Amino acid sequence: MRGAPPPLYPWQAEAINLVAASRRSLCYTAPTGGGKSRVADELLRLSLTNFPAAKALVVLPYVALVREKVASLESLLRPLGIKVRGYAGVECEGAPLGSSRERCAVTTIEKASSCVNRLFETGEISLLSVVVVDELHMVSEDERGCALEGMLAKIRHGVKSGKVSSDGPQIVCMSATVGKSSMERLARWLDAEIYVSHHRPVELKEYVVCVGGVYAKENRGEAGWELTRVADSPSRVELEIVAELVGQVFVNAHSSLVFCSSKSQCSVYATKLASLLPVNPNTAHLREECVARLYEAAEGEPDQALVACVRSGLAWHHAGLTTAEKRVIEEGFRAGAILALTCTTTLAAGVNLPARRCVILRGFIAGLPTPSMAQYKQMAGRAGRKGQSDFGESFLVTTKQE
Repeated sequence: MRGAPPPLYPWQAEAINLVAASRRSLCYTAPTGGGKSRVADELLRLSLTNFPAAKALVVLPYVALVREKVASLESLLRPLGIKVRGYAGVECEGAPLGSSRERCAVTTIEKASSCVNRLFETGEISLLSVVVVDELHMVSEDERGCALEGMLAKIRHGVKSGKVSSDGPQIVCMSATVGKSSMERLARWLDAEIYVSHHRPVELKEYVVCVGGVYAKENRGEAGWELTRVADSPSRVELEIVAELVGQVFVNAHSSLVFCSSKSQCSVYATKLASLLPVNPNTAHLREECVARLYEAAEGEPDQALVACVRSGLAWHHAGLTTAEKRVIEEGFRAGAILALTCTTTLAAGVNLPARRCVILRGFIAGLPTPSMAQYKQMAGRAGRKGQSDFGESFLVTTKQE
């Protein structure tokens, strides 16, 4: 039986109370792991509870996030008798919110855009009481950002033109990486309230590792932040640095994510790390269960190098794996069968896999771009989550003295 939800953090209560009564739209930002989703979930629940005929649309950028969100909203809304349905990829047929009994749809950006278009065409747009947009920074992307911006612009135009009542739908947008000034511009465009939180329930310790040593990122308040040298670099060789950083938590059964520059680097580093790190005999049964499921997902023909890595407690995660294989790896990581995962940057945005330690490789392969600040925040933010560890650590590794 689902227990009562934990109490709101003060910042969450403030953000909710800012718009709960007025039903104004809201744009807000908070660090990854800071509890952003809880605010949107509560506003969505209030809207569907207060307006029994109303419908809600939740917009997420990736298929994996849609699946996760459907599961979490079902546990929140099922006691209220509200059905939640997900629309992502080819797994779910039909139109979002196409049924009179369907009150909450969780979709990708493209399906959300077509849903809003259809609701305008059928004259049912007035039934849409709340639109939740996660990862709002996607609006700046060239292709998918256009679809997201177009959808939001159509809703805003509908309000201004009178096609949509002035009190709805309430638009709730969130991001962990949009800066305050950018969020303020978006809020003005959407005629929304803005809320900025810096609260993170689990401390994130950030480090930079380079040839000159290990440097800790220290916040100096209004003066910004600076790097303070705290130790010698464990090596001048990138792989040896990664092995040291991963090994320090691996031997204590703590998890780590290693963000690589390419798919090939993911598989190469996972294979090499598997040969260097000790195997934990206490979790052998978990690893064998994960291997068995990997064979099922790959229809009996999985990558044998990946199988060998899993048996050592490691794996890789990138676009070269099938959806079913990714799911096995993700569930193995959550279960503790896999303690170290090499992955590309898309995992930080597309899958909720928190770890004790994140190691970020700063684009060492010639011709590949280094992570942007938004990507860095998303990757580093995967380190440490409430209920899993007392703190998280991120290490940005560069072979240059910068």
